[in-house]
Amino acid sequence: DPDNSGTQDAGETGIENVTVELWSPGIDGVIGGGDDIIVKTTTTDSSGDYLFDNLPEGDYYIIIPESNFDNAQALNGTPYSSTPTNTNDDNIDGDDNGSQSAIATVVTSPLITLMIGEEPDAQIETSQGGNQDDTNDTNGDMTIDFGFTPSGSWSGNVSKDINNDDIGEENLSGVEIKLFADTNGDGQPDGDAIATTQTDTDGNYVFSNLQPGDYVAVETQPANLVNVSENEGGADDDKPDNGTVNSIAGTVSPGEEDVNNDFIEEEQLGSWSGNVSKDTNNDGVGDENLSGVEIKLYLDTNGDGQPDGEAIAATTTNVDGNYNFTDLQPGDYVALETQPAGLLNVSENEGGADDDKPDNGTVNSIAGTVSSGEVDVKNDFVEKEPVVSLGSVVWNDVNDNGIQDAGESGIKGAIVTLLDSAGKLVAGVVAQTTQADGKYYFANLPEGSYKVQVTSPAGFAPSSVQNANVNDDKENDSNIKTSVGNVHTSDVVVLTNDGEPVEVGSHIGDNADDANDDNNGNMTVDFGFTQSVKIGNLIWIEDDNDGDATTGTITHPPVGTLVTATASNGQIYTGTTDTNGQYLIEVPKNDTYVITVATPTGFVPTD
Repeated sequence: DPDNSGTQDAGETGIENVTVELWSPGIDGVIGGGDDIIVKTTTTDSSGDYLFDNLPEGDYYIIIPESNFDNAQALNGTPYSSTPTNTNDDNIDGDDNGSQSAIATVVTSPLITLMIGEEPDAQIETSQGGNQDDTNDTNGDMTIDFGFTPSGSWSGNVSKDINNDDIGEENLSGVEIKLFADTNGDGQPDGDAIATTQTDTDGNYVFSNLQPGDYVAVETQPANLVNVSENEGGADDDKPDNGTVNSIAGTVSPGEEDVNNDFIEEEQLGSWSGNVSKDTNNDGVGDENLSGVEIKLYLDTNGDGQPDGEAIAATTTNVDGNYNFTDLQPGDYVALETQPAGLLNVSENEGGADDDKPDNGTVNSIAGTVSSGEVDVKNDFVEKEPVVSLGSVVWNDVNDNGIQDAGESGIKGAIVTLLDSAGKLVAGVVAQTTQADGKYYFANLPEGSYKVQVTSPAGFAPSSVQNANVNDDKENDSNIKTSVGNVHTSDVVVLTNDGEPVEVGSHIGDNADDANDDNNGNMTVDFGFTQSVKIGNLIWIEDDNDGDATTGTITHPPVGTLVTATASNGQIYTGTTDTNGQYLIEVPKNDTYVITVATPTGFVPTD
C-alpha cells in the first residue's frame, strides 16, 4: 500500500511469501485471552493471496507474525501496517484489517465469525483474492486483507553561518533534534517526541523507519548561538514554514527519504564594556568616576594581545565613567584608553566572566576575548592625580654644625606634622612620631607646597647652624627656618611629580621613597638638634622699684609674654611666661645667649 491509504488501489500488487497464521480465540472468545490456539499456517502466493479452507464454523482471527519483518523476509521493506485500519468484521473487501502496535511488530485482524451460507459472495468479494472460494462462495470470507507500507526517513543538517551570509559553512555536532508526530497536520508538534537524536561530527542527523505521515522536527537551540533559519527539504517540500523558530514541519511519504531538513545557526553578538575612574585615596582602587575619557577598540587578529589595524570603534565614558561597545562578533579585541590630561595611570584590568587574557604589559591597554553572546564587563582603567612624597630625618647633631655627619643618629620621640604653605594642617595627613632611627615619611601627597613642622622631645634644641633654603635639595643639612618654643618649622618646599631629587642614599632617610619613583619624592628636608640646656627664671612687676622680687607688691605680666634667647650666631630660641611669670627656654649647650623680653605696656625696667 505505497500511498498508505488503507485501501488496495489499482496497481498495488500483493506480497509473496508472507507467513500467515489462523488462530482460534479459545473458549473465552477473546483475542489474546490466554487460551488462544493456532489453527493453521500458510504463506502468500506470488499474487499475495492466502487461503485457509475446510474450517468448521466458529470464531477466528488472523496474525501476520513479527518474523515476516526480519532481514531478507517478505515484509522487511514494508514494516508498517497500513493506516487507517478497519477493525470490524463487516465483510468489506479491499480494505486493510490489520492492527499493529509499533513498526515491524505482529499484525492482528479483528475477530471473524464464519458461518455456512452466511459469508459474502462474489458481488461483495470484488478485490484481489476474492474469488478463491467461488465454489462455495457464501461459505467463505475472502475480505480479510492486509496492506503494508514502506517506511520513510527524515534527515538534515545543523550548521553555523560564520560570515553572516545566512548560509551554514561550519557543521555543528552534538546538537539535539527531536521528532514529533503532527497528527492533525497543522505544522505543530503533537504529544511527546517519538524520537530524539544528535547531529554527528558532520552536523548530520537522521530518523529512520518512519511510518508515513506528518512530522515536526524541533532543534534544541545550541548554546551561545542564535537561530538563522530552518528549511523543510525533501523532494516534495510539502509543508510551508510553520512560523516557529527551530521547528520544521513536513510529510514523510511511504518509502521517502525526506532530506535537507536543515537548521542554520550563528554566533551571538557580544559586547565589551568597562569603567574609567580615579583613585583619590591612593589605595589602588578607583573611587571617583571619570567622564569624557576616550576609549578605542581594536581587533586583535593574531591573538597576541596587541591592536591590529585601525580602531574599529571609539567612544567616550559617560557621566558615570562607563563605556560600552556593542554588537561585536566573537573574537579577540584590545581596548586602548587615551590618557586623561593631568592624571597618571594606576591600572588596567581585563574583566568579563572568562578573564581570558593575561595583562598584555601595555599601559592604558586591555586585551580580551569576546565569546559568543558574552557581555564582557569590567574592562576598567584606574587613574590617579600625580602624587609626591616628603620625608627625611630628625637627627642628633652631636657637634652642632648643622650637618648630618657619619655616626650621628636619629632622635626618637619627635613629632613631625605636615602643614600647607599657609602653615595649616594638611587635611587627612596624620602627624608622625619618630622612632629610634628618626625617620619620617609622608607619602601619596598631591603636588603642591608644604611645610614640615617638628616638635622636638625634651632635652634637644635646634642645631646652631640652619639652612632655611629647603628647596636646594641638599641631603645632609638642617632646614629649620623658625622656632617657637620646642616647635620648629621649615620654609615652604614645592613638590612636583617627576621633579624631585634622586637622593644618593648615604644619609638617614634618603631612601624612603625609592620604591615609589624616587624623583616623585623629596627626602632632603632634615631637622638637626643638639642636646640642650635650659635658660629661665622669672619676669615680674613690682611697685617699689628695688629689683627684688621678694619685697613689695609683686605681680606678673600677661601669660604668654614672649621671651627670646639669641645665640652668638644670631639663632633665636623662644619661650613664654606662665601664670607665675616663669619662663623656660631650651637652647643648645656650649654657647652664649642674650635674653630679651618685651617690656609690658605701661612699665619700664627697674633701676
